[in-house]
Amino acid sequence: VGKTTLGADAPKPIFLDIENGTARVNATRFPVPESFEDVLDALAELATGKHDFETLVVDSLDRLESLIWKHVVKASGLSESCSIEDVGQGFGRGYVAAIDQWRRFLGEVERVRMQRGMRVIFVAHATMKTVSNPEGPDYDRFAIKLHGGNKSFPGTPQHESELLMDALCSGTLCGLTACRAISEGVDLPLAAV
Repeated sequence: VGKTTLGADAPKPIFLDIENGTARVNATRFPVPESFEDVLDALAELATGKHDFETLVVDSLDRLESLIWKHVVKASGLSESCSIEDVGQGFGRGYVAAIDQWRRFLGEVERVRMQRGMRVIFVAHATMKTVSNPEGPDYDRFAIKLHGGNKSFPGTPQHESELLMDALCSGTLCGLTACRAISEGVDLPLAAV
């Protein structure tokens, strides 16, 4: 099941194609961003520029996360060869700094939603996580392929999305299954993994 195709079927979509994977989809897209600042610039253009798009498709969150990590490393004064785990001399400080940048991104997405009335679809990949079960055998489950998986921290896409879905295919039967839904009458972004 194509997550990108799902986004392309939304009303009047424009893609923020972070992983450069929309070539086979007939859709309008921003140039592939090379930095987190490029992503923020595209969102600012959507919020203030003249257009008739109705849906923003961010494809993909896991690629965006790598741009955020590079941004955090650079902003901390470390060389490009360093990783997010080197920020602040370790102990998870880089990941905490990344959450601030996720909040910045989500704030710009919210501005697009509120000022332009646009729908938002976040696309991400999934990974398998083993869950330790204290009352029985361990089991595997799908998790969004971001640091922390499906853990929901305020200011992260997992927390700010109204609906996280898996696009599953079993034999010839394909479809979408909701793995978490929050419905409070608020039009929040949609994430497909």
